[in-house]
Amino acid sequence: HSGRWGLGAATTSGALGVDYQHARGIDAEAVAAGALAADEHRWLTGLAGDTLRRRTTAIWCAKEAAAKAAGSGLEGRRQDWRIVAWNETPPRTQARVHHASTEYPIAVVDLDGDCLALCCDIATVHTPAIA
Repeated sequence: HSGRWGLGAATTSGALGVDYQHARGIDAEAVAAGALAADEHRWLTGLAGDTLRRRTTAIWCAKEAAAKAAGSGLEGRRQDWRIVAWNETPPRTQARVHHASTEYPIAVVDLDGDCLALCCDIATVHTPAIA
C-alpha cells in the first residue's frame, strides 16, 4: 500500500512481487543516497526535478517488487538489490534487479507520476494494464 491506496496480486505458479508508490513529495536525493549503490547512480545521471523524482521512485519500486517476489523483502539491505538493466520506453520500463545469484525481471509503469512495479516470470513480456 501507499498512502490510502492498496494493491493486491495473485498467481497460480511462480514468484510474484508488486509495489506501488506515490511519488509526490519524495525526496529523490535522500532516497537515492540510502537505497542506491554507487554504480546505480548512473540511472539518474543528468536528471533533475520531477524527472529525477519519478526515476528514483521507479528504481525504488522495482527493487521492492523484486524483493517481494523473492519472498524476503529488502531486509534493510536496499543496496544489495541492484538495478542491472533499465530500458525506459514511456509509459513503461523494463528493468532487471540482481540479488545474490538471481536476476528478477521487472515491468515498471508510470501512473501520472506514481509508480507501479511488477516482478514475475512474464514481466518482460507483459506489462500491467492501466484502467
